[in-house]
Amino acid sequence: MDSMALSLYRLMQFYHVEVVRGRYGVGEYHLIDSLTYSGQMPTLAPVATPRDIVLRLRSCATTGNSADHNTGFLQQLCIVMTLYLLYRVQ
Repeated sequence: MDSMALSLYRLMQFYHVEVVRGRYGVGEYHLIDSLTYSGQMPTLAPVATPRDIVLRLRSCATTGNSADHNTGFLQQLCIVMTLYLLYRVQ
């Protein structure tokens, strides 16, 4: 469960940064003119990409290791559910 919550949090961080970048006309997402800023874009902290999140989850699923060191059926189920949700977003 912790893996799923952490992965969804990281995914939210990624899209938040993408929206901020879009407000300044940078990146893949460009917003309409009434929602853009004309100033200098602030320095944004680096965040994990969806691909990085999926690779980390796959690594945890194959090795049985994770940051919280919980193993078992519930953890594997959460990893599978998170991978499914991340693939639907991409």
